[in-house]
Amino acid sequence: MAYHFINGFVCVIVLSCCPLSGFLLDTTPTYACVDQAQSCDVFNKSYGVCNDHHNAYQTCRKFCGLCNLVNGGWSMWSDDGICDVTCGNGTMTRTRQCNDPKPLNGGEDCQGPSLKYADCLLNSCPTHGAWSAWIEWGSCSVTCGTGLRRRDRACDNPWPSRDGNHCFGDNINYEICSKPVCATWTAWGSWSSCSDTCGYGLRERYRNCSATSDMQNFCVGSDVQNVMCKTSCNENRYQLVIPQVHFYVRIAEGSSTLSPGQNIIFTNAQINEGQGYDVASGKFTVSVPGLYAFAVQYCVQPHLYGYIDIVKQGTILQRSMFERRSEAYQCVSMQAFTRAAISDQIWVKSGISSSYLYDNENMFTSFSGVLIHV
Repeated sequence: MAYHFINGFVCVIVLSCCPLSGFLLDTTPTYACVDQAQSCDVFNKSYGVCNDHHNAYQTCRKFCGLCNLVNGGWSMWSDDGICDVTCGNGTMTRTRQCNDPKPLNGGEDCQGPSLKYADCLLNSCPTHGAWSAWIEWGSCSVTCGTGLRRRDRACDNPWPSRDGNHCFGDNINYEICSKPVCATWTAWGSWSSCSDTCGYGLRERYRNCSATSDMQNFCVGSDVQNVMCKTSCNENRYQLVIPQVHFYVRIAEGSSTLSPGQNIIFTNAQINEGQGYDVASGKFTVSVPGLYAFAVQYCVQPHLYGYIDIVKQGTILQRSMFERRSEAYQCVSMQAFTRAAISDQIWVKSGISSSYLYDNENMFTSFSGVLIHV
């Protein structure tokens, strides 16, 4: 047996005898539990070296009773763990244990971290859709009374990817809106007597529009109704010859824009029996007194409107308003009946707002009149 100092420890080299091959040197060292300092008792009294296991283990191991103390040692690092996300950027972890050897009898724990982190990248994550803000409310669906208005939003904040979720909920929102009270018709009045005391004639009754100054619309429809009537006649009564008074005129083809109150001139006279309609002024002049029927048809382009009045001597006989909200063209018509004297004039004009009229081979904007009774 021989003693050698290795790294501050006294090593005991043991020689063993082998019967077959003689004496060999066993190079496996066995560390003896000895003190490296000569005066451990003095160090302990003066500096309390035994209270510091780390230094005591190096210098006064035996004196301080630390022969059975074992400091901890790290095991090998484990393989990388599973990525902590299912898509996109994440982290994976490696571990090691303080068990090679484990600390015993007050030995020191291993120094340093037991975990090591590394980045990991998986397939890109899906993008789920989210709503943008609601746009402003649209206009009310009515010009008077109670209607609806709507607003919209889009699933574009962000747009969902092909494998992402679409937005949940509605993209259209409605709410009730209110306008001033609508104008309404009064009840119909009584029928008049028959216009002819012999043979066929007409009876009339009227109603009034109850609109007030704060209402933003007018009554739709006619304020007069006519029905045919018959009375008995004296068979010996002479027959009257009634002159023919009848006209049918149209505006020029294409679009026409009219300012409020502007007279509408129908330049294309297709029928003008009695020559009562003047294509230059746009007015019909009565040459035969009697009961007349007048009709106007007008066509409006998509998203435009027309406000049309039939006028007699500056007084409105009939009024119509139409707004085209869809993508299609559309035509509307109205009628008026009136008794007229010689030289009375009847014409058509744009009403309370600008009008946008249209005429082509399929949609006629026209004005017509006929004498129906004298």
